[in-house]
Amino acid sequence: MLERKSVRVPLYILISFFSLIFGSILGFLAMLRFFMILPYLFVLFLPMLITAAIEMLLMIPFLLRGYWKGPVIATVITSFLAMFGAALIEIVVALIGNS
Repeated sequence: MLERKSVRVPLYILISFFSLIFGSILGFLAMLRFFMILPYLFVLFLPMLITAAIEMLLMIPFLLRGYWKGPVIATVITSFLAMFGAALIEIVVALIGNS
């Protein structure tokens, strides 16, 4: 008989996914708020900074147990993805606003 193998997704990947969505939304709102105040390049990196901050706070238990490689790589990847996520939200909002 064939046995079903259950696929276990590491918890830090689920945390990364959550913080990517949350960081993209918060990053977009921060971009709207600080667009005229801060230099443009800094505003562009706000989603990355917010996502990395959220994710690192949630990753503390893994880091304390000695798991550092997976969570750190996940944080770096999702931080970059959050910048694109916030830009995508910005494009969608602009398209909805123009229609």
